[in-house]
Amino acid sequence: MGDAESKMLAYIKLRHEEGALAVPAFEILGAIIPSDQPELRDRAAYRHGLERLRRRCVINAVADKAGTLHYFIGDYPSAELRESLGI
Repeated sequence: MGDAESKMLAYIKLRHEEGALAVPAFEILGAIIPSDQPELRDRAAYRHGLERLRRRCVINAVADKAGTLHYFIGDYPSAELRESLGI
């Protein structure tokens, strides 16, 4: 696991500890990419990191009605998470 993926996973874990049921991709990227270096968003590690973590079964995702992916740790979205996303 690369540095970007490690930061993504750590942020998701932090938000879960704070009580978040899931975290949208834009929030994760906004938290780990320094505001003075927005060009990092274009690097493969940041563009594809969440999907690589998902394919490795480290995290999972569920889309809300608008199609925004929300990432969480676990195998299946809980009823509470599905309800909070309106799905």
